[in-house]
Amino acid sequence: VFRAKQHGLHLTVKQLFQHQTIAELAPVTEQRQHVRATAEQGTVTGPTQLTPIQHWFFDQDFAHPDHVNQSLLIEADTDLTPQQWQHIVRALLHHHDTLRTRFLREGDHWHAEITDVPHTLPWQEHDLSAHPPTEHDDHVQRIADQIQSSIDISTAPLLRAALFTGSRAPGRGSDTGSGLEGVERENRLLLVAHHLVVDVVSWRIILEDL
Repeated sequence: VFRAKQHGLHLTVKQLFQHQTIAELAPVTEQRQHVRATAEQGTVTGPTQLTPIQHWFFDQDFAHPDHVNQSLLIEADTDLTPQQWQHIVRALLHHHDTLRTRFLREGDHWHAEITDVPHTLPWQEHDLSAHPPTEHDDHVQRIADQIQSSIDISTAPLLRAALFTGSRAPGRGSDTGSGLEGVERENRLLLVAHHLVVDVVSWRIILEDL
């Protein structure tokens, strides 16, 4: 996906899973003009300079700097398996070096270091079908709170993900019996990241990659 973008061809990781031959990919691949070619490189790791906004963040001396997080909850394509969504999250971490940054304090100074893609992803899966539909949103919120409270800026990556399957799609299907049969389901993907590594612009880029 990312090599294709270097050549001006835009496709998402999801499209790559859905269309697994060149012939199938051709009609859905968007060619973008005036894309600057970049040198192919491997995964970036090692010390890196703090950005101005990161300097500003640490200058604020927040009481709980680990928990200044942002989250995004999106509908996840049910055509893809949880394992495929997990591969997509791994691809995001591989491509966006900033998401793999950790921040270490030495005295009065903070340092940033980009780490490698972890073997074990910060990934969770939760099946909501065993819970009453009226409790789905509360369950998602509890998991989101747990994930946000678990983030430690000294431990990369600073992006965490959870896939919720079996959620009742609002306004679709019809209830029968227990209310769980005959109701169309949807999956939802929760992404939680520390504000040190994401902002409004970077969320937009991540969504484009999805």
